[in-house]
Amino acid sequence: MRELVSSTFATGWRTAQPGVDFALENEGRRLPPVGSDSFALATIILTTSGQMTQGALGNRRVRRDGWIQVKLWTPADTGAAGAAGMADSVRGLLEMVEMPSPNAGDEPVVTAAGSTQPVGTDGRWYLTLVRIPMYFVETK
Repeated sequence: MRELVSSTFATGWRTAQPGVDFALENEGRRLPPVGSDSFALATIILTTSGQMTQGALGNRRVRRDGWIQVKLWTPADTGAAGAAGMADSVRGLLEMVEMPSPNAGDEPVVTAAGSTQPVGTDGRWYLTLVRIPMYFVETK
């Protein structure tokens, strides 16, 4: 699931925002990237899960809920308006979509409508957070 969501974001981001560097939570890249005016960090957070069916090992269905979070940093003097286009791109890529699972028998990763929250500035960067709820069902 993490690889699926990460690759979906990375592929789409390169097209939607070719001039804006990004990192994925599992890359361990240094942030901010050297020389970047703006950048993004995509993170996947699992929140809850529940067993949906009973049965033998390998036949149980488990639903996992979570958030796809993309933090957007822009120059402090641009405020929330500086990240508006980037936030629109994130929602366009990840909001209300189904990402087919590469695992046979598993359901797709499904996302819902997201939200954009201005976080504020540290004097150099202005941070905006885009949060998109998601879930997937897997066989255990």
